[in-house]
Amino acid sequence: MLAALGATDVALAQTPAASQEAGKVTAGATVLDPKGGTVGTIKEISGEFAVLATDAVEVRLPLSSFAVGPKGPILGMTREQVNQAAGGAASAVDKLLVAGTPVSGLQGAPVGTIEQVMGDNVVVATTAGKATLPRTAFTKGPKGLSIGMTAAQLQAQIAGATAALSAQLVKGTQIRDPQGVLVGTIDVVEGEKATVVTSSGKKVVLPVNALGSGTSGLVVGISAAEIEKTAAGS
Repeated sequence: MLAALGATDVALAQTPAASQEAGKVTAGATVLDPKGGTVGTIKEISGEFAVLATDAVEVRLPLSSFAVGPKGPILGMTREQVNQAAGGAASAVDKLLVAGTPVSGLQGAPVGTIEQVMGDNVVVATTAGKATLPRTAFTKGPKGLSIGMTAAQLQAQIAGATAALSAQLVKGTQIRDPQGVLVGTIDVVEGEKATVVTSSGKKVVLPVNALGSGTSGLVVGISAAEIEKTAAGS
C-alpha cells in the first residue's frame, strides 16, 4: 500500500506581488495573515509548492502565494478562510473519486485511472501496476483529479512496494485493516491468492493484489469486521 502527500489545493486571495520572496518560505515557518493573525505552519516544501498546516486542514499552495514580512511568511487569507476554502475543495474532490476517473500528476501528465474506492483508500491503476493511496492524496486540479507526484515517481513507488510485498507473502505474516486492526495471518499463498486465518480462526481467501506492504506487516483495504463476515459466509 502506497502513501502519498495528502493536501488540498485551494484558491487564494493574491498576496501583494511587491513583497513576494518565495525563497524565504521554509519548513517550520509560522504563516501570518495580513493583520498578524496566525494562519498555520509550513509543513514542507515540494518543488514550487508549500504544504501549509492549519488547526484543521493541510493545503498545498504555490510558493508565490506568500509574501515575506518582518515576522515571516504572510498569506492573504485568515486561518478561517483557508479552512473554509479547503473544505469546499475537499467536497469537490470527493465527487471525482469514482471508478474510471483519470488522475494526473504534478506536471499535469496522466498517471493512471481510479479503479476502486474503499473507504479512506483509493486504488489507482497505472501502466506499471496498481497503487493504493489515501483519499487525502488527491486534489482537484485544472485537469480534474491530481496527486502530488509525477508518473515516474508513482511507478517507482509501485516497484518498491511490489518488492516489499513479495518478501512479506509468507506463512505467518500478519495482515491488518486500514485502522490497524488485526485481520489475521497468512496460512498459504498459491499463485495470486492468499489463504488467511482470521483472528476468530476462520479461513478466507484474498487476492494478492488486494494486499499492500505496511510498516507492521501487510495491509488490506477493507475492515477486519467485513472480512470476518466474508469468512463466516464462505
